[in-house]
Amino acid sequence: METITPTQEIQYDYERMEQAAKNRIINTDTYNRTMDYLRGPEGWREEETYVLQMRRSPHGYLVACGIEDAVNELVTQPITQEELDEAEQYYAGNNVPFFNKDMWQAIIDENDGFLPIEIYGARDGTVVLPGEPLIRATGPGELIAHFEHLFHRPFYDTLVATKGNELTKLLGDPNRFIEVGKRGTPDELTHLRAIKALQVGGDITMTSNDAAGVAFEDVRSVGTIGHRYVQRFPSVEAAFRHAVENLDTVSLLVDLVDSYDGMNIALKLKEEYRETDKNIWVRLDSGDLKAQLRYYLDACNERGYTDPIRDRITVEGFENLEDIAEMEAMLTEEEKKRVIYGGGGIAVSQQTSRSDASTGFKLAEYVTPAGVVEPSRKFSDSPGKESLPGEPTIIVLDGLARYIAQYKEMDQGTDLLELLYANGQIAQPSSIDQARARRKAQMPAIEQMVQEGERAVLSAQTIQKIGALSTKYGIAA
Repeated sequence: METITPTQEIQYDYERMEQAAKNRIINTDTYNRTMDYLRGPEGWREEETYVLQMRRSPHGYLVACGIEDAVNELVTQPITQEELDEAEQYYAGNNVPFFNKDMWQAIIDENDGFLPIEIYGARDGTVVLPGEPLIRATGPGELIAHFEHLFHRPFYDTLVATKGNELTKLLGDPNRFIEVGKRGTPDELTHLRAIKALQVGGDITMTSNDAAGVAFEDVRSVGTIGHRYVQRFPSVEAAFRHAVENLDTVSLLVDLVDSYDGMNIALKLKEEYRETDKNIWVRLDSGDLKAQLRYYLDACNERGYTDPIRDRITVEGFENLEDIAEMEAMLTEEEKKRVIYGGGGIAVSQQTSRSDASTGFKLAEYVTPAGVVEPSRKFSDSPGKESLPGEPTIIVLDGLARYIAQYKEMDQGTDLLELLYANGQIAQPSSIDQARARRKAQMPAIEQMVQEGERAVLSAQTIQKIGALSTKYGIAA
């Protein structure tokens, strides 16, 4: 094995990746530099408006989350001369064409590094329907487009928050679900984002990640014994007995060899220690979970082990929400008080890709060199993927009637897109409690619309802009 000593100067791949990711000038898609070049050296200054939509949802609606954090990540720290010098060195040293150094130098010199743009967005907990606008950014067009990737990324937080709402709706109590997906995300920060989203979307506050307890004051980290503990003993019973004797509360993982044998050992120990203060729980993790759950509940019911604290059962290893629903359907209300679910992938990695939300960040309006404001729209051969023109927003009247309208078109109702950043000034971010309250206030109307298959109404100005663009391109409106 070829080795190095700690005194040797060497840069590891992960260090290079980390350094590159921190530089916001370098961190863009290549085609953005190409399009900026085609507009000429000063074309980047022309004002444009871009709009983010999430055009799809596995559940028919979306609980917005992560937009405020994405905006704050972009704008809280100014672009620095150090970033620009590093970027110039990279592009010049590698003969990479079309780098607009003057644009970035102007941002630093004329705006102290702060982006001269305005961003409106849906705050955490805002409940929307697929296709509605979630972010609207206005300012120098090529500058906004440079950060297109960052504007897309709240799809993850939003999909996790939406899943959180579905889990709590299914279980009736957020304390009946434990998030255990630390191993199911690509890095630590992504998992912490997921835990925040589960709080926003479903009031879920139990997790196996200790770091989450540091990051969020309402989160409680919980744990149990795993397979590796049981594997070190001469028998499953020896492992279980040692855990029971040394812990006041323990959840016995029963499937190392055979789940039914493990459950029977747990029942034996529960009987032995019933007169003590021990809380002996079990965790089901593989096999026919529904059958195992029914077997163990029946055995406990026959023995009178029905205390919701002392006789808890945790079910893990299920594949989807439908699996949980099947188990819930066979439980009595009393039994539900004893059964909780632990899930990782179902909460933080399943149905959480960009394609699951079908995000689009598209040009919606631009100002010509002559100063004329022109709407713009992406049409599509795929129904539902068309973008919205102009300066679209969401207006809710009387809590029920819902419109995709143009900014300042309607003087009544509530505008769900709020100003989050303007030319160096940042709006106070929502707390998790505020986001939860927002979701709870808006959810009933959205659930009714989803149930009845309704969508937001296009306003008169929005229809007019779509019609004009359809005529321009010879497309039937």
